[in-house]
Amino acid sequence: FKLGSGRFVAADGAAEITRRRWEREGNEAERWMNYLNHE
Repeated sequence: FKLGSGRFVAADGAAEITRRRWEREGNEAERWMNYLNHE
């Protein structure tokens, strides 16, 4: 997860599928941004 851009970085092909799903849904990146900014 790149905190500056709020985007996920996939490590391999399988992770790319999950990254696309999370970015399409939108709420997962927001959840991680909130977690990382407040922990």
